[in-house]
Amino acid sequence: MKAFWMEKSLTREVKNAYLRFATKLSIIAEAHDDITGNHIYRVGKISRFIAEKLGLNEEKLEEIESFAPLHDIGKIFTDRSLLRKTESLSDEEFEEIKMHTIYAVKLLDDPYFETAKNIALYHHEKYDGSGYPFGLKNGEIPIEAQIVSLADIYDALRSERTYKKRFSHDTAYRIITEGDGRVEPSHFHPKILGIFKQYHLVVKEIYKIL
Repeated sequence: MKAFWMEKSLTREVKNAYLRFATKLSIIAEAHDDITGNHIYRVGKISRFIAEKLGLNEEKLEEIESFAPLHDIGKIFTDRSLLRKTESLSDEEFEEIKMHTIYAVKLLDDPYFETAKNIALYHHEKYDGSGYPFGLKNGEIPIEAQIVSLADIYDALRSERTYKKRFSHDTAYRIITEGDGRVEPSHFHPKILGIFKQYHLVVKEIYKIL
């Protein structure tokens, strides 16, 4: 029995070390991409809230909140001039930007980072199969990636970038729930979209607090 608890304690210590390392990686990602404000941390909090409403267990909630900030970690391998570009990207440049999902695997290919890898690799996949890098759809996409996808898009819409102004909560809500040509409701898991619709004012408050 003592050996069991010692092993369990050691496993927890190792997991905590990975979570701390993930925090350091997220800081690097934020600095490389010149991300506005607390974007990556808000994505973590919003993702955890949605995951909780989906009924995921506490361990999964902790992983999603901790690893969601790593969703764009692969961009540290992307030319910063592309990330800062204010003009429209060429097709070739956009293809390079899309590779950040693949690059992330270089850093996250470890059993303890399975959730982090799923988020970083698949968060640009769309429920209707129109996303990248693999064009997965429906249940082919890990649920953690589908959660972070909506949280990331909401926060990106609310945040100012070199290439776009920030939108109000009401505008972001309308774009996600009604579509605008680039973002469409069909891109999201129906249950996740339903939670966003039901609790969008809570999401708004999370954004304001952070």
